[in-house]
Amino acid sequence: MQNKFNSRKLYFQSKLKPIPITLEIEPGFMAVGQYHLAAGMNNRVWFYDLTKPQPGADDAPLKLKERQYLGAVTSIRLNPEYASVLFEGRLQLHMVRNGLIDYVKNNEYFV
Repeated sequence: MQNKFNSRKLYFQSKLKPIPITLEIEPGFMAVGQYHLAAGMNNRVWFYDLTKPQPGADDAPLKLKERQYLGAVTSIRLNPEYASVLFEGRLQLHMVRNGLIDYVKNNEYFV
């Protein structure tokens, strides 16, 4: 991973060129999963889908959402479906993507 202010580049073995990602802020932490990227600072995290392009951009990944948590994020981990976010000694587990039908309001768990 290369970095420059407000810009990150991911190099995938299956692709011959880097994927540029323009971020909202200079991140304090990042997590890369199989299909998603999370980048954030303090209690805010932006989630990106690495498998879909941003409309109007060639290879830039699709920005899914921005989330705020109840405290400063200490750690974040991603798997293909879920994000686990550690903040102020609490672990929150939630889906990275909500389905097209957002009828499940409480798909979040605290430990």
